[in-house]
Amino acid sequence: ARGNHARTSVGSGGYRPAKLVSIDDVTTGPDDYQGRHTIIVTITWVNQSEANEPLSNAAKLTVTQDGSQLEMNYYTEPPLPQGYENMSFSRSVQPGVLAKATVSYVVEDPGQPVTVRLSSTYGGNDMVTKKMTPRKVE
Repeated sequence: ARGNHARTSVGSGGYRPAKLVSIDDVTTGPDDYQGRHTIIVTITWVNQSEANEPLSNAAKLTVTQDGSQLEMNYYTEPPLPQGYENMSFSRSVQPGVLAKATVSYVVEDPGQPVTVRLSSTYGGNDMVTKKMTPRKVE
């Protein structure tokens, strides 16, 4: 079939979505070892570079509540919260591959909205911002 070539190539022929990332969900997590509340941010993204790269290199992630930047959290004790993948934010992904990353933060009040902002380090104005109240997960 002539003329049936898909035009999705980006350098190495990877898939190029309209957006670099989507902020899929923000859920409550278990309290940390100091008894502080936590949340889990779930992000879907595509590596648009030419090399294997983690999301932590591809984008700057900031999460705020009431104007204060939240501190990143790491769950160290099993069992890990459902849907949370340890170190997925810093795991390398091949070019053009669609991947999911989960990142946890310490939060003052899990009942109040947080603002999640992801900005591309590739240049340009690629930025995704979403304000949402963490969905309660038992």
